[in-house]
Amino acid sequence: MAAALIAELPEHLDGIVLGDTAFDAKVIRTACAERDWPWVVPVNPERVLSGKKPRRKVRSLVAGLSANQFRRVRLYPGRGKYVAQRRVSPYRIGPKAKPRTFYVHGERRAVQSVGDVLPVFSTKREPQKTGAAKVDKILMTNDLNLNPASVVELYDLRWPIELFFKELKSTLGMHQYRFTRFEQVAHWVELALVAFLYLEWYRLRQLRQRDLCDKEKRRRQCQRAHGLCIAVQQEAEREDLRFLVEALETPSKRQRLVRKLAAVVQREYRAAG
Repeated sequence: MAAALIAELPEHLDGIVLGDTAFDAKVIRTACAERDWPWVVPVNPERVLSGKKPRRKVRSLVAGLSANQFRRVRLYPGRGKYVAQRRVSPYRIGPKAKPRTFYVHGERRAVQSVGDVLPVFSTKREPQKTGAAKVDKILMTNDLNLNPASVVELYDLRWPIELFFKELKSTLGMHQYRFTRFEQVAHWVELALVAFLYLEWYRLRQLRQRDLCDKEKRRRQCQRAHGLCIAVQQEAEREDLRFLVEALETPSKRQRLVRKLAAVVQREYRAAG
């Protein structure tokens, strides 16, 4: 399904595919290659290096790493190239915001059935000069021009993706269906996605207002689905109030309003008169 989605996206878009270990499947790598898109995924534990059998697993490279090969990378929630994608709450941004620190190392390798890639070894624990390095995660990308710090920063965007699915479920009710046919479930999911896209369109429309102050602009930039739903609801309520105020201005408008309100109720339930 992910490969089909990549293929259906507009041709003018540039993208980077981030995923879990399942996303290093050949069908997804092929779809990315057709679009000339890079990908970043964790290394499958069973992945092996290219070469004659018996082939070494990629994880075996950890044993040969030393502390001086690792570079410290600090990711601040309100800084960096991908701040807009993180959409971090303003309460987490400021001079007192604490960064997350990683120690990373990358080296070009040939992986069996994948080709030349850049494996990036990452850990949150500072490597010691004595003893073996303790690596928490091994990432892999086909973009050999990326440096290890950029790979880690990109993969850090996996968390906003998880938040996106959480919003689809908790805010837009994507999982709250009782259908039994796959087609019906698919349409329900599509409705949730359309609702999310509408909220994003609404947010961008607000951001493009010329009279928007800096404080309000910062708030809109980080606003998420729940807050956007409330904002849309409030705007709809204001429009209803404006309509009622205008509809009560003259006797003729009031009569027209009464007729419209009566027409909303089914004929058999309407009051006499």
